[in-house]
Amino acid sequence: MIGGRIHSLFKAVEGSSLQDWVALSLKQSDKGEISAIFKALGQTLAEFHLRHRASAINGLSTLSRAVHHDLNFKNVFYDEKSGFSLIDTIGLSVSILEPSEVRHDLKRLFEDMEKSGMNRSVFIKAYVHQWPEAVQESLQSEIEALH
Repeated sequence: MIGGRIHSLFKAVEGSSLQDWVALSLKQSDKGEISAIFKALGQTLAEFHLRHRASAINGLSTLSRAVHHDLNFKNVFYDEKSGFSLIDTIGLSVSILEPSEVRHDLKRLFEDMEKSGMNRSVFIKAYVHQWPEAVQESLQSEIEALH
């Protein structure tokens, strides 16, 4: 922490932005690859949110110290060897100090999915499946209602 702010240095990110992956896959009509990437992203994001959870589980109101706050296709990079990386993590730094609701990440990500004409069901199913079984059904309903 320098001057009351958290600063981070990261190595260069491998791979391509999710925006580039989606554009290329749509151009090549490779819906299978898009589905696989979004399934993996759903699993990874849920694990990330839950691993850094800062409150009892309360659906999309669950607080986490790992909320990006600007999770969009340009800020998620994917590489087949290293997996997912997040860039532009200023909002993430804020959630470390002040835990945030996980809904923030999903809402922003869903905006890009909608703009791209993508079905978000594969992502949602993978995301929800990482949560405790007792809350999966109600969480699924909450997520599906997000706009």
